Amino acid sequence: MKIQKLFLILSLLLLPTLAEAQTTVVTKPLQLTAVDNQSSTIAVTNTFQQIFAASASVSGRVACTIQNTGTNAMYVFFGATANATIAKSVKLTAGQAVTCDYNNTVLKLAVQITGTATETYYASQQ
Repeated sequence: MKIQKLFLILSLLLLPTLAEAQTTVVTKPLQLTAVDNQSSTIAVTNTFQQIFAASASVSGRVACTIQNTGTNAMYVFFGATANATIAKSVKLTAGQAVTCDYNNTVLKLAVQITGTATETYYASQQ
């Protein structure tokens, strides 16, 4: 019984020390250059138009950004145009942006956008 108590006491004293022996993890942002700039304007009010096609390959899209550079709200949908609805989309007010990163996973789905005709948006992917 005394040995078990001694072991328990030593374990409690040594375990915190072992946890401190871990090395520091340093992360650096990935340096990318936008190679596919699809910035444009909304063609028809409340009609989804495709910005980027789906990326079928694993080595395909590694990042994307869509920003509302207009004055009215826009809606971005990740998936096929046929399935796009405003209710299932990300709403972007003037100046707001969305990326293809979701929980550290890059979405490879097609990207659609809608809003008010003639409003501009920025869209690029790597």
